Amino acid sequence: MLTVSNMDKVLRSVYLDVLTNSLNERTNAFYKKIQKTSANVYGKEIIAPCSFGINGGVACVDETSDLPESSVPTIVNFKAPMMNIYGNMELSDKLIRISDKGVGSAVDMLNYEVKSLLNSASYNLRRMLMQTGDGVLSTVVTGSSSNTVINVAETRNFIEGMVVDFVSGQNVVCSGRKIIYVDKTNKTIKVDASVTDEALVAGIKITVKGSFNKEIYGVPYIFSDTITTIYGNSKALVSYAVPAKYENTEVTSDALQEVLDNLEEESGSVPNMIISSFDMRRKYLNYLREKSLNIDYNNQVDDGFSSICYNGVPIYTDAFMEANTMYFINSDDFVMGQLADWSWIEGTNHDILHPIANKAAYGATLVKYCNLICTKPSAQARLKLVTE
Repeated sequence: MLTVSNMDKVLRSVYLDVLTNSLNERTNAFYKKIQKTSANVYGKEIIAPCSFGINGGVACVDETSDLPESSVPTIVNFKAPMMNIYGNMELSDKLIRISDKGVGSAVDMLNYEVKSLLNSASYNLRRMLMQTGDGVLSTVVTGSSSNTVINVAETRNFIEGMVVDFVSGQNVVCSGRKIIYVDKTNKTIKVDASVTDEALVAGIKITVKGSFNKEIYGVPYIFSDTITTIYGNSKALVSYAVPAKYENTEVTSDALQEVLDNLEEESGSVPNMIISSFDMRRKYLNYLREKSLNIDYNNQVDDGFSSICYNGVPIYTDAFMEANTMYFINSDDFVMGQLADWSWIEGTNHDILHPIANKAAYGATLVKYCNLICTKPSAQARLKLVTE
């Protein structure tokens, strides 16, 4: 018989490693490459002291002159709050009692619940890595067809089963609506219950339930045109630390090479990956076809992700990327500061499964306390395609 105690042991000794390895290795190519460490954790913050410039104490002087004075590089403390990522799963009491008739069916259901949790955690982690940390999935546009079908500006961050809030300013005006259908063609979402009139106003933000301004700082955070600070520092005061932004009317070899050349010339480093939206990759491939140029493929089989390349730099696509955008990234400059890797929340008796109030079910919670910091934003760049 498979008991709650036995399931606890299985979740701890078997499934935790599976979940951790899958999330760390298969989320996306960027997340797999970045460093994950607790070395930058100080209290409830992730802190990374970053050096800019060089020691100015090197000079050629007369043999009888004073030696040059030491001038240390500029040190900037990058700080980010440690965010809380939680993932819940439920096992009904009936499921556990099914094991009386045969362990196989209970194990199958346990596998299903863990796989469902893994898929949800992976989806949301990928999404957060391509957002600024505000948690905004999209905004409401005018002309919503009903109180359950909402026209939205973008659908790339939505998926069926997601539970969302509607936020006006800093206030939640409608909470806990479950998405039951996403129409990417017509840019609409359908929810399981009527949304209040306050939530159907143009510009209302839609977020994951309870997550507004509480998500990790993804790659777009350092490129944001609306956020005036970068890891606790005013961008105006540390302008030498902010990343470069480029615009072009075409996706050509010259456009990509210009970004790479400028990064190498100005920051002394070369990106080891390009993260691209799908439409940008299609436009680049179309350019290669029109010019009868060969497509360069990524031969690095160790990362587990296929891609095309430009000048040896792999171009990875991500479904959560903003349209008409490419990020030129050196993954060595990014650190996922974390209190620990993925783990289960344990009760006072170190139990993972715990009874859920007013339900004939047991719950388990996967957790990770972390945030993402780029230690050298000036070595990263963004290329956007604009209308001529």
